[in-house]
Amino acid sequence: MLIRFAAKNFYCFREWAEIDLTFSKKTPIEVSQGEAFAKAICLKGANAAGKTNGIKIMSFLSAFVAHSFQSKPDELIPVDPFYDSVEPIEFSVDFSSGDTEYTYELSLNKKEILSEKIYRKLQKKVLVFNRQGTKVKTNVLAKNFDIGLRPNASVVSTANQHQDYREAFLPLYQFFAQVQSNVKYSGFQYDLLHYSDVSSFYHKNPDYLDFTSQYLKRFDTGIESVEIIESKNEKGEPIHYPIFVHRQAEPRRTLLIFDESSGTKSLYNLLALYKMTLDQGGILLLDEFDINLHPDILPHLVRLFEDSETNPKKAQLLFVTQNSEIMDYMTKHRTYLFNKEENESYCYRLDELDHNLVRSDRPVSPLYRAGRIGGVPRL
Repeated sequence: MLIRFAAKNFYCFREWAEIDLTFSKKTPIEVSQGEAFAKAICLKGANAAGKTNGIKIMSFLSAFVAHSFQSKPDELIPVDPFYDSVEPIEFSVDFSSGDTEYTYELSLNKKEILSEKIYRKLQKKVLVFNRQGTKVKTNVLAKNFDIGLRPNASVVSTANQHQDYREAFLPLYQFFAQVQSNVKYSGFQYDLLHYSDVSSFYHKNPDYLDFTSQYLKRFDTGIESVEIIESKNEKGEPIHYPIFVHRQAEPRRTLLIFDESSGTKSLYNLLALYKMTLDQGGILLLDEFDINLHPDILPHLVRLFEDSETNPKKAQLLFVTQNSEIMDYMTKHRTYLFNKEENESYCYRLDELDHNLVRSDRPVSPLYRAGRIGGVPRL
């Protein structure tokens, strides 16, 4: 599980920006459900306050740590510092795998990794891997580590290419590889996949189609079921597209995806990612979580991660939203606000504020709309 993550000199964050999923001792049991870490976190704030870049911290780390070896040896690292800063960009992630907690620390610029450290915590926190440039010191995770490291590739991604070292780094690789996000280097990606690619995935994985159909029926009262139709393109290759079945007595009526609402299209494309994350016990990072969706639907999507029946592997959801009412559902213990002062962004969780101002037994949204807790545009 993800415990916390942070970055410094990263896009709009000049100083350290941290998202901590740890519940405090004062968190009500109905919010924490007896867990030590949140399974869902809401990121809220004004436009351009840094919400997307908050998500991008983990989005970048997941892609870089797990897959940077796939880049070309002379390729620049796809990350930017705070404006024209020449200082290193720094990252830190705490997470657990099984009964073991890890800390991963990274310092780099666009050309090369400066340092990379891995700590493991059982009874105490121990440094088990220390990379400075392309030189390595290690004492636990992998002995005699003699792989030639590239300046732009992480040690985890590199070790995953070698049979002798893959198993030692597997918990770290699996953690970062099981992060799904609609935020990339260029920002928010409205369509992660074309609907035909999603449909081909549903065709090959009928349990995913059943999952999506179930929730589309719940959220769109006109849909009875979804079917995947196979056809051929001009090259004779198979292509797939969905048919949405609507029942109005008899006969049944069908619509193509182009005829469906924007909300139905969005859910059709994204619900597969929800199920994949839940099945893996991974992390789902969503910008514009509420786009095209009615506000009443949002808590139902969050509950997929809160309910132990739908989330037995304790997957986690972090989302950015413009919707304010969802803060009342998430409460101050699972809501981060983002602000920007003099072009520097920063964030804080609402339970860090004066408890007499933001109380557990009162809604958050009226305080937010009144501008009393920050995170609103200055118009």
